[in-house]
Amino acid sequence: TASSGRQEKIPVQEAESGELLVVFSSDATPERIKQINNFLGVDVIGTMLGGRVYQIRVRSGFPLEKTREAYLLYKEVLAVDPNYKIKIVK
Repeated sequence: TASSGRQEKIPVQEAESGELLVVFSSDATPERIKQINNFLGVDVIGTMLGGRVYQIRVRSGFPLEKTREAYLLYKEVLAVDPNYKIKIVK
């Protein structure tokens, strides 16, 4: 705080370049998820939460927002968000 002479640390979010986090419904099969990812031409970087959340990289030159919108057209997809990295700045 200002009175003690210390500065507060503030979290800052930045989107990881070209990456999205895609949340699939619990009834989406691994085969169907693979079909969707292949159709959209993305690279799977990793999975979380038992394979329900996929960290994907969008192909070079393809707009992130267009890929996000395309995922949302599938009933198996619950949410799609940029992959944010959080930094603590002084």
